[in-house]
Amino acid sequence: MKKKDNELHWDIPPRRLTLEILTKSNPQAKEVILARFNETHRITFNTSDSVSGAANTADIVIGGMQIDKMYSLARSPTTWVQNWMNSRIVLTGGYEGNTGILFDGTIIEAKPNLNTADYEIGLKCMAGFDVALMTTITVNKPGPVNIETIVKEIAKQANLATDIGENAKNYQVNDFFVNNVTYIEACRQLSKQSYFGNVRELLVYIDGNTKKVKAQTLWESISTKTAPLYVGPSNLIGNPRPSVLGVDFDIRMDPYIQTGKSVDFHSVKLSLMTGKGKDRKQIPITVKQYSHHGDTKGKDWKTTVKSILVLTNEQLAKLGVTQDTTTPPSQTNQSTAPSSPVVAS
Repeated sequence: MKKKDNELHWDIPPRRLTLEILTKSNPQAKEVILARFNETHRITFNTSDSVSGAANTADIVIGGMQIDKMYSLARSPTTWVQNWMNSRIVLTGGYEGNTGILFDGTIIEAKPNLNTADYEIGLKCMAGFDVALMTTITVNKPGPVNIETIVKEIAKQANLATDIGENAKNYQVNDFFVNNVTYIEACRQLSKQSYFGNVRELLVYIDGNTKKVKAQTLWESISTKTAPLYVGPSNLIGNPRPSVLGVDFDIRMDPYIQTGKSVDFHSVKLSLMTGKGKDRKQIPITVKQYSHHGDTKGKDWKTTVKSILVLTNEQLAKLGVTQDTTTPPSQTNQSTAPSSPVVAS
């Protein structure tokens, strides 16, 4: 049947998925593939990533796995076991001609279920599990101290490299102290306490891809990524969900999405994004968090995005949002930068 000229021609390419489970016979041995699956198997998954310092995680359910292999994976997060044997999982997906790694991390919990017709196993996974949970950090830096010093100390204790933005080096923190916490919690605390004048926009987190402790203003993160995330009729799923601080939306699965990336939104359903061109450029929107959702035997095959506005103090005031402008006592004589972009929160 011939399509009419006014019909929307949206041809979705076939889904593609590869899931590999790799394991070692001992910590020094080379990884071997325990099992490999593709889109023809029954697999559901949900992954997440965030600029807030949250760990990159994944929940995966695999159906039809051999019983002996299921039980070789069965475990609980017992970090006190001396010879913990890690099993790595690599999830690659997307569409034909456009696939990429959706998740690469360690299985921290695996529960077989023999009550289904073809059996299944549920996996809870985390990127950098061995460092995240088995490495604890203690930092005690009294008085005003530059965040570069603390970031380097956290990285040193976690055996990671650093990546500190030029603007981020201006930030300080007063009396920073964490005791016996994971590196993720240490980064979160540093993000909350850092300041430059009256601006609190610093992001300190672990980049799961580069394995570095990063310290950047969100504006630095955006400006280093030249190609924005296009969102429009060709990839938008359903209606965008706007708020005064940003917008949430679903798109066709995008394995190359990045946090901190600017969003180029084209939707008649979102009046905030479809104003005059000049106004759109004055209200930049960036990806704060994303998650991939897939079901090889169901409808789910998408990426859910939470985005936020990155505004100056003046723009926040026009929207009726009050920014925390409390200046620490040691910074009362330091000049501030009211036009510096800040994150609405």
